[in-house]
Amino acid sequence: SESLADRVKREGRGLPPDVVRSAVRQALLGLAVLHKAGRWAGNVSPANLLVADDGRVKLGDSPGLVVDGNVRPPRDGQQKYLAPERIDPAFGAVGPRTDLYNLGFAALELLAGPGFDDAFPGTGADGFNPAAAWLRVHGSADVPVPPAAAFGKRLPPDLTRVIDRLVRKDVADRYPSAEAALDDLDAVPDLPIPDDAYDDTVDAPVGAGTNAADYEDPVLLPELPPGLEEVSDGDVEVVGRRKRRTPWVRVVAVALVLGLALV
Repeated sequence: SESLADRVKREGRGLPPDVVRSAVRQALLGLAVLHKAGRWAGNVSPANLLVADDGRVKLGDSPGLVVDGNVRPPRDGQQKYLAPERIDPAFGAVGPRTDLYNLGFAALELLAGPGFDDAFPGTGADGFNPAAAWLRVHGSADVPVPPAAAFGKRLPPDLTRVIDRLVRKDVADRYPSAEAALDDLDAVPDLPIPDDAYDDTVDAPVGAGTNAADYEDPVLLPELPPGLEEVSDGDVEVVGRRKRRTPWVRVVAVALVLGLALV
């Protein structure tokens, strides 16, 4: 089966809001069944949301979040989808709502498309240490996840409302269950995910490289939680959603300009 991550990569842009809403609804239905069975997925992401032959979305196989009573440690490459409580227990207990956070974050990426990582300092391909930067994104209590409206336009109000609550960093602020999140989505029929998700007569969602940059004024990200590795971008200091050169780089630039002027 093709994953939604594959679909976004093939399309080269985010999925239409109605398609994302349908995918979120179907994923929540799957999580509700899983959670009733006393299991937590722990790996919900666009790559693990699969499109069946009939266009329906299903959860990919998961080894489970808890093994023998212990929370499974994250593997390399999973930091991008790591719920805050798996980084710092101060956010709350690991449990079913951990999957809800992951689904909300995945929904933002589906809306944004390939430019999603650009909305989060240091996480892109040119970042010095993207894994550590993702830990900072999820583990910083004072920096909320950007709202859904930053990643798409003309979003259905119910989708915006649900995603924004799914990605609350404090566990207690999220929906208490997958069923509660489902109840907050409007009762519209689920859409099979078409092979070509776009109708060119409909405006596509705006990617993270446009709207998300305007989400908030530049703010200095808080320190990493204790024990996490610092991120360095060499001569670039990451501030909020923008990068600025450190003072000594500006001094060198000014000296070069003055030198050229004297020649």
